[in-house]
Amino acid sequence: MTDLEPPSPGSQGVAPGPGNPPYIAPPRHSPGFPAGMTDLDDTELQAKREYAQLLRLHERLMAQLQRTLEELTSSQTGKLIKDIRARTGSEPDLTSINAALEE
Repeated sequence: MTDLEPPSPGSQGVAPGPGNPPYIAPPRHSPGFPAGMTDLDDTELQAKREYAQLLRLHERLMAQLQRTLEELTSSQTGKLIKDIRARTGSEPDLTSINAALEE
């Protein structure tokens, strides 16, 4: 006997009747979903998994971009730019890079 099969009348010693309701199979829907909805199929599970991976990737990329922006705007980078300007006579323009990172 499986979980989805009703018990045989004599197996539990109780026959269905007014005081003993008949066997009702457990719902075949995922917890958290309304009754009547079937289990999520493989494509929906795959989509949810990929979406979660994209969210984690987004978090990592945002953290990397934030660190890069902090490095470019740090005092050490400012000193390097001054050193480059003193040696070459021109300074690198980082404003477009900073603006792109801030977006």
